[in-house]
Amino acid sequence: MILCTKYNDQIIKTPADNDVFEENYDVIVVGLGTAGSIAAICAAEYGLSVLALEAGEMMGGTATAGCVLGYYCGNSGGRYEDVDEIINRTDKDLFCTVNHIFTDHIHPWHKALVLESEAIKAGVDIRYQAWTFGVYMEGNRVVGLKWKDEKGIHNTKAKYVIDCTGDAAICAIAGCETAYGREFDGKTQPFSLCTLLVKGGNLNSYYVDNGYIDPCNAENFTWEILNTYTQKMFLRDNFRDGHYYPVIAPLAGIREGRRIIGEENVTLKDFAEGKLTEEPLFYAYSHIDTHGIEHAFESKLYVEWCIVARLKMLVFAVPIPKGALIPKGYKGILAAGRCIGVDHDISSCVRMKRDMQKCGEAASAVAYLSLLYNVDAVDVNYNDLAELLKKSKCLDENNNRMAFRIGETSDGKKFDIPVKWLTDKNEIKKQLESIMPGIGIWSAKRLGNAITGDLRSWYDHGGEQLKKYSAVTLGLMGDNYGLEKLREMAGKCLNIKENMSMDDIFDGLGAVYLLGELCDNDCVPLLEKSVSR
Repeated sequence: MILCTKYNDQIIKTPADNDVFEENYDVIVVGLGTAGSIAAICAAEYGLSVLALEAGEMMGGTATAGCVLGYYCGNSGGRYEDVDEIINRTDKDLFCTVNHIFTDHIHPWHKALVLESEAIKAGVDIRYQAWTFGVYMEGNRVVGLKWKDEKGIHNTKAKYVIDCTGDAAICAIAGCETAYGREFDGKTQPFSLCTLLVKGGNLNSYYVDNGYIDPCNAENFTWEILNTYTQKMFLRDNFRDGHYYPVIAPLAGIREGRRIIGEENVTLKDFAEGKLTEEPLFYAYSHIDTHGIEHAFESKLYVEWCIVARLKMLVFAVPIPKGALIPKGYKGILAAGRCIGVDHDISSCVRMKRDMQKCGEAASAVAYLSLLYNVDAVDVNYNDLAELLKKSKCLDENNNRMAFRIGETSDGKKFDIPVKWLTDKNEIKKQLESIMPGIGIWSAKRLGNAITGDLRSWYDHGGEQLKKYSAVTLGLMGDNYGLEKLREMAGKCLNIKENMSMDDIFDGLGAVYLLGELCDNDCVPLLEKSVSR
């Protein structure tokens, strides 16, 4: 047996005695955040012995210590809804109302209390202020952890470890392959520091995006948090009667960190090409919500999806397979939460709190069936998993949907227009002529050469809008037939005028990108003129 520890970003491997363990559990859940809280509860309710290790002082993670109170996107169904039902039934009587842009009546300390109560009732052994710094390995199998709390250092054996740290910290110590950030410069999605704000006698949840942070780099993390705390809005001189911050979240709102390379990996490219799994554990549901402003530094696919095809507000279901929770080549360890096997482009779609809670439940189900049938996680029968997860509606085929989000009210009600990919050329034509041409653009791109002739014909003989988006679609497909219109669109955008519509701006930015991809040398004078201006 080998003990793996991390020191100065280096993994140190030392031999270990087999009799080192003081305790033995079926499952150790590390991190009691959004995914980990539900994972621990569900694993214990399946009848497994569960040790839950949390570095902080409460369960719930982002939803409690992080003070992100409401739900934005994500799918319904799963064990978490029972927790929320308890909260909604008792919140008003026990805690003051917290107003939030998406919901209210969910006080963070109350959710932490309910989660802890449910965990204790299920039989979870909870340890707070517990830090894991070593992983015991037998070959490629994780067999236990070395961790520390106020009582000292502990060595605990487990049949499964579920890494719910958010940053795949345990997987990294074990030596699992991981990925981080976007390809261009390694940056992740921006973080937020949430607060509870007293304003006008009311308690409100409030947050702003605070820039980029590396949650896996202690020095960078520390400086970014300090810089955020010293923003003018948090300083005493900015306080006034009836306007102050009684709580600044003790947990930073991290949207993305280290991710595992799984036995299966979910990518935006696969989704765009219709190549995702047919054996989901649950469906995540969101649009590409990176909170980023440096769109030009994201991947080509991101730019084509969000800027050229204008699909940024396309809300879609992402089926998450079992393999995305299993680090490639490893046994005895699972990942749950934002650190599962996804690429950077689609990571913002699978990080919503509803779905991360479902992810924790799914991980516990994999561990349970693996132990029940004495097989490795990769060999757990999918039909058995699906049957188990459908009982709580963690897995629900009704959640497999796609829509355009065109608005949202203060009480969280969404204005979504259901959509689907199109294969009929006449329907694609109608969509290109509509106020939301993106579905038509990408549907045509999916058809490829089969629709090229039609697009050229529409470009030659169609009205202004059809001509414009036929040119865009052709450009996305590498066809320069619509160069003239693309140059016109780019010039209109670059010749900035007051009261320019957002449609003209996005159309122009997309056209500039396509002109570059098509290597249109004749557009260089236009770009030079705009830059000099």
